[in-house]
Amino acid sequence: MQHQDETMQSMEPDSVFSLKLRGRKPEELTLDRVAGYLRLLAQLLGIENRPIFQDVREGSVVLAASVESTRVVAVSLRLTLAQTQPNSKAARPLRDIEDEMRKDGIPDAELIDPMHVVLCRMHAANEPILYTVSQVGEIDGEITGVLGVDDTLHVRVRDLHGRDVRLTVRNLDIGRDLARAFRGGPIRLHVHGQWNRTDSGWAPDGNKCFIDRYEMLDAAEPSELFAQLRSIPGNGWAQVKDAMAQWSDLRGHAAKGRES
Repeated sequence: MQHQDETMQSMEPDSVFSLKLRGRKPEELTLDRVAGYLRLLAQLLGIENRPIFQDVREGSVVLAASVESTRVVAVSLRLTLAQTQPNSKAARPLRDIEDEMRKDGIPDAELIDPMHVVLCRMHAANEPILYTVSQVGEIDGEITGVLGVDDTLHVRVRDLHGRDVRLTVRNLDIGRDLARAFRGGPIRLHVHGQWNRTDSGWAPDGNKCFIDRYEMLDAAEPSELFAQLRSIPGNGWAQVKDAMAQWSDLRGHAAKGRES
């Protein structure tokens, strides 16, 4: 019995992954619909990784599944493949979950890892692409993830408007720097590649838009900077009633493109 207790104590706890379906409560979905999402969550995490049902939590619909700690790396690699290779077998459950979300009127969902980091986001309605261009541009935001695939890295960025942007890095030195900049404050990424135009505006194609260089930005709040500007005589900002609104209008979207 003592040996068994020591063995149990030496085992690492399982790691929990959660699928958060926004805009619905558990009681608003029938049991077969919840079961369908659980089946797709198991496929997304990988049946071979033996995910175990954990619970259904309140606050939207949060479906939690645990995997053994020794399988976390395998799950992470599978999720990286799902997001970076849209035609792969691993990506199929992502598309299926979005299809089911459309049927239930669920606008978006998140897959959250054991450290409460959002690994990927799913959207029920994929906006049609009106047209595409090849251009250079800048994206300001914060690094929220760096995923490695073969000789390239894929970087997730939360831009200043709260949108999630995915980009590709071919230079491994830059990729390592960006990994160290994870949640490290505002950063400006200089990129080139394909940008898509939808009704919501311009957005880079994550697999066809590449980071060339970056620069860390001053973390000071814009209101602080404008207070400093207004104190300098003769530059015009002191006469602007709403400096923040004027700045936003001049600057435009956080993701800016210049056609090339």
